[in-house]
Amino acid sequence: MFDGSLQLCKNNFLFYYTDVLCIFERRLFSGTTSVILKSLYDAIDQGMKEILAGRFNKEELAKLLNADREKFEETLIIALQDIHPVSWRATWMLYHTMEEQDNRLQPFLPHLVAALKGKGDGHQRELLRIIGLLDITEDYEGVLFDACMAIWEQVGKI
Repeated sequence: MFDGSLQLCKNNFLFYYTDVLCIFERRLFSGTTSVILKSLYDAIDQGMKEILAGRFNKEELAKLLNADREKFEETLIIALQDIHPVSWRATWMLYHTMEEQDNRLQPFLPHLVAALKGKGDGHQRELLRIIGLLDITEDYEGVLFDACMAIWEQVGKI
């Protein structure tokens, strides 16, 4: 069982990340997952954060993310945060590097749906674009529908 400590190893970063989130999947909308994501975000070295915070070439960064699994995983962790504009840019880059039903992102469907809440308009739009390319299982259709209705009902977003 997860004991609360975050001992991250560079070589199995996503493996550990997946295990931690699977343990807390039942409490997806509680504060626990956001604390874990924040801790994982803090553990990422500044490299990817600095790239996304500054000017970058989309094609070159897409090549890097497709070639380097660790950078892709770091970008995913950043995308699930709410740190403007870095998280939005990370989400935008993930969309531009993925394919339909991308196996790298499919396991994170529940976390992408949960990340919709409280994000800015552009960030939500990019998350929805990613979710739209994934295989949405019956388990998450209702949750996704509720999240989309909550966005749609916000009059200021029209």
